[in-house]
Order: sequence, then C-alpha cells, then structure tokens
Amino acid sequence: MSDIKSTAIPYAGYDYQTFHGISILLDWVNNPSLYRQVALEADTSQDDIPPAIDDIVCQREDGTFEYYQVKFTVDEEKYGLSWDWLVSKKGKGRSLIRKIYDGITKLEPAKIHTAQLVTNRSPDLVFDSCLRGKQVDCSKLSDEVKNKLLIELETEENIKRLFNFINFEHSQKNLL
Repeated sequence: MSDIKSTAIPYAGYDYQTFHGISILLDWVNNPSLYRQVALEADTSQDDIPPAIDDIVCQREDGTFEYYQVKFTVDEEKYGLSWDWLVSKKGKGRSLIRKIYDGITKLEPAKIHTAQLVTNRSPDLVFDSCLRGKQVDCSKLSDEVKNKLLIELETEENIKRLFNFINFEHSQKNLL
C-alpha cells in the first residue's frame, strides 16, 4: 500500500519519470559520446518524436534514437504489468499498446535504437510467461492473448512488428 495521497499521484508519476531521465543523463555524463541530445517530455511536433513513446527521447551519436514511455502506479503489487492493462481503453480512446504501436510505426525502423516501456509494475504470470528477457516472444502468446492483441493491432504482422521493437523494463523499484 502506498503512502502517496490520491491527489499527489500525478506528481509522483512525474517524479518517477524524472528520476529515470536523471539516470539517463548521469549515464551520458559518464559516457559523453553516448548521445547528441536528450529530451525529457520531448516535443512531439518533431518528425522523429511520435506521441506515446515521448517521455524520454535520446538521440545517439550514430543518429538513432532511444524512446522511453514511463508508466508509474502507486501500488505495483495490485496493478501489475498485464495484457489486460496494455489493451484496456477509456471510453472511445486507444489502448496503451495501440498508442505505442502507432508511435513506432511512424518512425523509420533504421532510426530506432531502442523503444522501451519502463514501469514499476511487476508482470503477472501470463505476461511474464511471454517474455524472453525484455522482449515479448510472439511464439509464446496464448490464443486468448493473441486475440486481444489482434483486436488492438489488427494483424499478426503488426503484433510481430511491435514486439520486434518494444522492450519492457518492468519491476523498476519505486524511486520515490
């Protein structure tokens, strides 16, 4: 259970995202040739920065980009990293997985060095069973999960394309 008041949850989320950004900036200080530039809350009006993977964007020296979408929950035990969370929608909106897919597909594949969803959520058993390291192994998707993803992403090719690019950096300690 969290000690964070419900009215302070958005601020805690921004702090969590900022701490991840600071960690990347410290990596850059220790290795100055790693990046050309780093943006926190990057400007999505630029061609190389689509929405949904814009919380932290790093342009590497080789011209490729690292994209990070950071998601925080006050109760990472109660609210896990699950397929239901990734495909859920509010009203007529798009799911998180669809937003990330739409963002990635706007980019030239050769320009993507890394795309990551960073979260303090821990994967549930079903999601965890599909992971190989930080990536989803599409061959491990159950029919039920595949059907949920097909509703969101329309084709198996789109599912494979997304999971070729996106990594899941989960179970990150609560830095607050």
